[in-house]
Amino acid sequence: MKVRKTVSASEGITEQKLQNEIQFRSWFPAEAVLDARNRIPDEECDRLVEGFRLFCLQAIRIKVPGSRVPFELREAQLDTIRAWIQNRYTITLKARQIGFSTLAAAFALWVALGGSDRQIYMLSRREKDSISLLNKVKFAYKSMPEWVRQRSSHVLDRTNLRMSFDNDSFIESSPTASDPIRGETAFLVIVDEWASFQNEEEAWAAIEPVTDVGGRCVGLSTAKGEGTFFHRLWVGATTSSNSFVPVFHPWSAVPGRDAKWYEDKKANMELWQLHQEYPCSPEEAFIGSGNPYFDLERLREMSLKEGIGRYFIQISSQGGNRFELTEASDNGPLVVFEKPKRSETYVIGADVAQGLDHGDWSVAYVMEAKSGDIVAVFRGKPEPDYFGEIIAALGYMYNYALVCPEVNNHGRTTVDTLRRLKYSRIYRRRTKLKTIESPTETIGWLTTHGNKVDVINQLSQWLRVHNVPHEPTVAELKTFVRDQRGERIKLHGSPHDDCVMALAITIEARKYAVMNNIGSVIPKDVPGSIDWWAKKLTGPSRKRRVGPMI
Repeated sequence: MKVRKTVSASEGITEQKLQNEIQFRSWFPAEAVLDARNRIPDEECDRLVEGFRLFCLQAIRIKVPGSRVPFELREAQLDTIRAWIQNRYTITLKARQIGFSTLAAAFALWVALGGSDRQIYMLSRREKDSISLLNKVKFAYKSMPEWVRQRSSHVLDRTNLRMSFDNDSFIESSPTASDPIRGETAFLVIVDEWASFQNEEEAWAAIEPVTDVGGRCVGLSTAKGEGTFFHRLWVGATTSSNSFVPVFHPWSAVPGRDAKWYEDKKANMELWQLHQEYPCSPEEAFIGSGNPYFDLERLREMSLKEGIGRYFIQISSQGGNRFELTEASDNGPLVVFEKPKRSETYVIGADVAQGLDHGDWSVAYVMEAKSGDIVAVFRGKPEPDYFGEIIAALGYMYNYALVCPEVNNHGRTTVDTLRRLKYSRIYRRRTKLKTIESPTETIGWLTTHGNKVDVINQLSQWLRVHNVPHEPTVAELKTFVRDQRGERIKLHGSPHDDCVMALAITIEARKYAVMNNIGSVIPKDVPGSIDWWAKKLTGPSRKRRVGPMI
């Protein structure tokens, strides 16, 4: 990293000045350059990391209660700064109070003083946060010895949100709401508490073109649940599907934090807050930080299963109840965990989506009414009318099951299809269109703000004693969260909750079947469905790819 200023002979070289100059040059080694390479070679990186470490130790002071002390980097901070220096794009998932904001401020100052014409932007959620972050940079600069400020680049102007230096470098701290860097050129962009932005994706849409021409990006944040843009960026980094390099350090990264310290925090915080502020692992940080509704420990105990078969459902062009199953290797939308039993009663609950490739999933569960066990799951993206035909097919296969489709939005189309097919075993709810009217029975399940809490509570109770063998469902259950604003509670998935709602509706259908003594029926117009399953799932015919018409 080349430094613009040198000491001239006319100034007179004293021993102290010589020592100062040697020290200063050790912070910005001339043989190592911080530039736009995607990855700086290890030897150069080692020199730059050591230079930054010495800069912090010898030139920077930080505040601690009652005094100011040298900024001596801990092991976790050194590992993090190595990643920031060596790679153009890094994403840092951090626990609270492990010194990463101070580290970012010191890094911004070091970069600005170490080279000319460097544009450094620091982005925060609010103006208050932006001012606070730049204040850390100002304090670091002010804490440097006088000879360092004289030897390095001088500050030309200093406002609440900007510091400019006479080497044509500057540090600007701004809230993302002001869209500060769109159309600019940046040497370094530091994004602080990225997951807290209301416009996470828009922020990256502005940052990416700015850094694409040679800049660097450091993103850091605590987690705010799964499904956020920051979470997707993190997953992409850990799977090497984007350009970011992931960095994580748990709560124990700070010396002195032991098991007792953690137990004290645990006793005084909600579990989701503990996972957000002081995670042990990235998984805990993301899953636990969004105020999860369901018991995460219980969900981790679930016994996931492959099922006894995966299938595609092809509805016959002849209509009615005629369909065929095609065995799939690993991506069939219908997963069967248990074939139907002749004497059992089954129920089906369904959450209906629009059927777009980029949209939500349409999900249907088949559950044995007596035991409450999940015996099959359909999860795909058929159009709502076709989904009605699929639900009817599942119903006929499982002893003319009671079906309970959600009728919100596109669910009305699904219900219309069931009625057109004359599938009569459909859940009916009692409703009143007006307060003066008597309750009437209406087909299907209508999710409202009032009853959503009730069915989710039923699901929570069911989860205490039943197993969920379906992996996508367990993943959604883990990220289903409770947002409470005053007295109003919002329950939602992050980003999807199709499986969760379908399962909750299925449990409601089971309750309805039990209360109304609905028994099993082998439809006369679907002869041999149980026998077909027996042949399909056992014996030589198991190897056949295409099943017979039912």
